[in-house]
Amino acid sequence: MFTFFDDNGEICNEKIYNRTIAISLDTLKEKEKSILVAGGEHKVKAIKGALKGKIANVLITDQYTAKRLLE
Repeated sequence: MFTFFDDNGEICNEKIYNRTIAISLDTLKEKEKSILVAGGEHKVKAIKGALKGKIANVLITDQYTAKRLLE
């Protein structure tokens, strides 16, 4: 996915979004399974945004990132 979204899982920049070739965030939200694979300290904020915005409903990550997400 190449879509910039904020802490709430909403599109950050509509102008860039309209010029991007990617599955839409609305389409991802409608899917039965939308899988996010991410990990690392620098990804925690983005993962939280994706989960909060319901962009993904399955998360595959490492134990350290999972612990940070639960804090």
